[in-house]
Amino acid sequence: MGNGKDALFDLMDAVLVTRSVYSFVELSTSPVFRRQWSSIYEAIEDGLPARKELMQL
Repeated sequence: MGNGKDALFDLMDAVLVTRSVYSFVELSTSPVFRRQWSSIYEAIEDGLPARKELMQL
């Protein structure tokens, strides 16, 4: 999951406990997301799996 795995798990927690999500900013205000709002974008970017390596497996 890359370097942003902790932030990615915080993001998933925020998605699970938020009733309706209309924006990333709304997720960043969730009490379970303990990071700054810009961490959401970084978590998604760092959380992308390495496609080439997975395809080789």
